[in-house]
Amino acid sequence: MDDNNFMRIYYSDLISEKYIKLINKFLTFKSVCIVPSYLQTKDWRKKQKWYINGKHNECETYQKSLLLNIITKSNIKELYFKTYERINLENYEITIVKNPLNENNGLEYTEDFDAKILLKNNNLLYINLKFICDKGGMQTRSLREVYHFVKAQLEYLKKKNNDKIYFINICDGDTCFDFRQYFAYLINNKKNCYFFDMHDFRLWFNHNFI
Repeated sequence: MDDNNFMRIYYSDLISEKYIKLINKFLTFKSVCIVPSYLQTKDWRKKQKWYINGKHNECETYQKSLLLNIITKSNIKELYFKTYERINLENYEITIVKNPLNENNGLEYTEDFDAKILLKNNNLLYINLKFICDKGGMQTRSLREVYHFVKAQLEYLKKKNNDKIYFINICDGDTCFDFRQYFAYLINNKKNCYFFDMHDFRLWFNHNFI
């Protein structure tokens, strides 16, 4: 995985040995096939080897496995899984806050980013992962939260005007595919903020950074 000794990987206490075994069991850089989100139905997900019942964070674990697999042969300097970094909605700064609800202004923070990638050219990618299938009120509420998160990312970029920082929202599942028009409207081709599935992220990453 790190044959050239160029990449350091930082795992939090939330990344277990079971997660590492899952990477080794199912994925290799040459063999992995990433299914586009429009084909990732609820029934498709239930049939996957990595899926349990949706209550064990396995979808995010699967996405992180793919993410790690995609970038191992690239120009990565450092990779962090689980950052505790969030955007403060009062000043649009990125802050490390592990338990925001311990503070009176706890609801003024977004969710935390699921991963952070530092490239050798010092470009920094903040990664947000979602996997939403099927239709219903819960799925719509989840994507509305993602929408507000992306709005905060755009406000941060507007304030900082830093071309080295990228916000990558990787949203898998057929429901995310069905909602892509709303995110296209929001982002409107603005620089350094993206909404795609893992299939298209791999194409984008390989084109821009490999």
